[in-house]
Parts: sequence; C-alpha cells; structure tokens
Amino acid sequence: MHFISCLQTPFGPVQVAYTGGGHACVMTTPETGPIEVRKGSPVTLNLHLYRDEAGQFVPKAPADMILSKYNWTDFNKRDAAPTYREKVLSTLPPLVTEFLNEHAAKCSSEDVEDLQRKIRYAQKGIAEAEAKLTPLREDLTRLEGLLREAETKV
Repeated sequence: MHFISCLQTPFGPVQVAYTGGGHACVMTTPETGPIEVRKGSPVTLNLHLYRDEAGQFVPKAPADMILSKYNWTDFNKRDAAPTYREKVLSTLPPLVTEFLNEHAAKCSSEDVEDLQRKIRYAQKGIAEAEAKLTPLREDLTRLEGLLREAETKV
C-alpha cells in the first residue's frame, strides 16, 4: 500500500503519496480542495517528484507538473500562469523532501513493498517467457532429430 498523507503548505493542503522507488506524487484532491498560489486564484495540482542523488525530491521534467486554473472553461486557457509554476516549484519540493524525511520509516517500508512487487512482476515475466520457450525447445529437439535422421540417409 502506498504511503499517503496530507501536507499543509503555504498554498493550502495537498496530498502527498509516496509510491516507492523514490517517487512521490503531490496533488490536490476533492478532499483537500484547490490551492491558492495567489489569493483568490484557486488552482489544482498534480506534481511528480523523484529522489535525486542528494536525497532531494525534485521534478525530472516540466511535464511532471500539471497546474490548472480551478474554474477553467476553455481547455486551451486552463494552465496557471508561469509565475505560479515557478513559485510552486521553488516552494513545494523542499517541503515534500522535509516531510518525507520525517516519515523515513514509512517510505522505507513502501520501498521494500515496491521492490517486492517488482520482483513478483519479474518472476511472472520469467514464468511467461519460460512457458513460451518450452514448445520452441520441443520443436527444436524434434527438428534436430529429423535433421540427424535426414543426414544418415545422405
């Protein structure tokens, strides 16, 4: 199970979901409501952060964050202002890093569960590959037998 908790930020509450493997998703939900980067301008947030080599949670790419006006009516005009994006990206990653460091045991537990899930998926993939190989090996053995038989007749 993922570690999910509410984090109070200068913009309002957000949910932080640590899913293991150094990945966290920071989002607004119906329970938290929108956040306000600027008073009177509510926005929704979906931000993916990844633990870097220094242990900080940072986005990998600009596309890792969706920051939308809360009451947008035109899809092409839903994105929040670039200044809002800059403010969120300068404020939230350090807060999330501190928050997750305070919950290191829960994050470590999720890392273990994440690795166990990945091992199960790998084992399943190997089993499926072996199931596909068995008939091929049998066919190869049959063909090699036919080849030996054919060579003795030459």
